[in-house]
Amino acid sequence: MTSPDLTDTAAMPSAAFWAGLSVELTSAAQDVRTHYHRRDRMFRSLHRVPLIGPSLQVGALMCDRPDIMGPPTGMAWDVRRLTFASADVANAWSGTIYVYMGTPSAVNQVDVFLTPGTHTYPKGSMLLSGHDRLVYLATAGFSGVAIPGGEAIQLVDELLPDYLS
Repeated sequence: MTSPDLTDTAAMPSAAFWAGLSVELTSAAQDVRTHYHRRDRMFRSLHRVPLIGPSLQVGALMCDRPDIMGPPTGMAWDVRRLTFASADVANAWSGTIYVYMGTPSAVNQVDVFLTPGTHTYPKGSMLLSGHDRLVYLATAGFSGVAIPGGEAIQLVDELLPDYLS
């Protein structure tokens, strides 16, 4: 039996190879740090925001309050749930409530409530930026008292692409 030849005749990588590898690994590590920093920043910026506005009733058929029905400048809202409940359980409101994103018009309409209830929305389907707002409008034949509610996820608007991915 002969013993194996343990001498290594392969050339050692050059210094340039190791320098290039070091640059590539440093760049990859920086990319990973940047990715995790953005994700960490995004998750720290996420907050649940209750959507509470004044009630709709005869004499007050519209709620257009930019100060409470939209995100502040630099932030975005992902509306996840809207509710219109009756103030009187025994005597529910009747009529139609339209929900708009911005000025009430056919192109800005995002939902309609025909009866008291809750509507939910998938992630990213109803996004509002700092200049947007929700507006509620009841029809002229509306009767009773409708109490709006809901919930949105608020985050820094520059992180919206990360949130949606």
